[in-house]
Amino acid sequence: TTVVAAATAADNYYQLVSTPTQFQNINSDLTKNYMLANDIDFYDAVAGAKKAITPIGGDSHAAFSGKFDGNFFRIQNFTVSGTSRAGAFGEINGARIDNVGITGATITGGTTSADYAGGVVGYATSSTLKNVYSDRGTTVSGANGRHGGIVGYTTDTKVESVYSKATMGSGGGIIGLAATNTKVYDAYSDITATGTTPSGVPLGAYFIYYINPIAGTEVQRAYFV
Repeated sequence: TTVVAAATAADNYYQLVSTPTQFQNINSDLTKNYMLANDIDFYDAVAGAKKAITPIGGDSHAAFSGKFDGNFFRIQNFTVSGTSRAGAFGEINGARIDNVGITGATITGGTTSADYAGGVVGYATSSTLKNVYSDRGTTVSGANGRHGGIVGYTTDTKVESVYSKATMGSGGGIIGLAATNTKVYDAYSDITATGTTPSGVPLGAYFIYYINPIAGTEVQRAYFV
């Protein structure tokens, strides 16, 4: 007699995401694993404009704590504003984000020291980002040093095999503020900086705007144009 065990949920089971609505619905269960089936494009052809989205995790939602595999597709043509955790993903904790690009996005963070914005993730703790990027046509802005081309804030987080070619305010090409135990490996920054002081003096963006090596931040194999 052959006994067939019933399938149960496993760590490597992913729910496919193929539409903008399905992407936004990740906020209804922030603990699952998700994988893109194709590019997700938020451009509204009728209005002729990018659509505003709610970031995945953060603010009125818990942090995203699952896995997200972009399957080398892109999340495109969206805007984010009016949130303290701005990005395609607002806040992640114990999560993993892999293999996804952000293109044509306009991400506007808040202006206080408690607000963070990133091309991919606004605020990351105890997480991993690998093989992700923000490309030309994406703009990230916010409080000085609190926004980054990839992620606005990191602690106990690894950022690996990433690049940013975004247009930036006075932030970091890869990370805005790298706090305790941040690891950055194989990263490339070729951003366009637009930030200025209140008196109009140009401010450049940095690879990482705020960094504390004493707290365990480590950068290896990095390139900044």
